[in-house]
Amino acid sequence: MNRPLLAPTQLHGTAARVRVVAQGCIELGQYLLASGRLRQRRVPPVVQELDQVSQDLLALASNLTRLAAAIEGGRPPQSNP
Repeated sequence: MNRPLLAPTQLHGTAARVRVVAQGCIELGQYLLASGRLRQRRVPPVVQELDQVSQDLLALASNLTRLAAAIEGGRPPQSNP
């Protein structure tokens, strides 16, 4: 039996874990913004970086999910619009 190197179930699981990490970045950024130490008018660089990382992680999770669906359907993955 030919098993793909990247099984859809593994990809779905990895995507779920990546989403959890992204959510952690989002929550940490929100915590830092809400904390009394950072009552500044502009967003601190660390919060900007956490925001960017969370966006990148969510995009990765979405791509992994789309790849898993493509493997399950036996078709090439579609690119993001």
